[in-house]
Amino acid sequence: MIRLGSNLVYGVPESAEKLKMLPGKVMVRMADRETERSGILIPDKSKEGKSDTGIVVSIGYGTEMDGLDLTEGDLKVGDQVIVHPADGKRIEGFEWPCGRVEENEIRMYGVSSPSIGEAKVFPWDESIVMARESGEDWRPRGRNVFLDIGKRRETTESGLLLPETVADRDDSGVVLSVGGQVRHVKPGMRVKFQRRALQAIDVIEPNTAIIQEIGILCALED
Repeated sequence: MIRLGSNLVYGVPESAEKLKMLPGKVMVRMADRETERSGILIPDKSKEGKSDTGIVVSIGYGTEMDGLDLTEGDLKVGDQVIVHPADGKRIEGFEWPCGRVEENEIRMYGVSSPSIGEAKVFPWDESIVMARESGEDWRPRGRNVFLDIGKRRETTESGLLLPETVADRDDSGVVLSVGGQVRHVKPGMRVKFQRRALQAIDVIEPNTAIIQEIGILCALED
């Protein structure tokens, strides 16, 4: 469950206005790794993990190389965001145009892969899955869908207890909310999805998940 404490809501540096991001690219200032999402200091041994929350400091509106749009309706400077911990181009010690060195980690999204050869763009909405304005509710962005996927099954159909590592969920759920570029599913729909397409589980609330619309197979009628 994600809880972004008030002390993790950083202001946007004035010099960020001098950055001109290319279309489809987003700069995020990550939350302090030494502080838990709820704002409580965490033990030293737990600091190795990357933060998965931050605030948008610069955006390039327009259409990126793979044709995906990024509009003001998708993200705004100052939005709090939830991102995939493993994604994004990480920049330590980023220097702002004013010459000040950033203390927090900066990550760039909508950038190409580091592999040698043909560049492959990772669309911004595959990394930035949810966002909110200060004081507002979290909601998915882009092509992302927020699902209630129900509790894990703890027993087999015959009643045998499943180990925690084997316990699984059904591959169906209810749509809670959708990003602005989702075309075919709506909140309240019951849908069947590909389990492997789930991008984040137990995000915001227990038994919820994020999935891109392409990972939803069909709608289920009551």
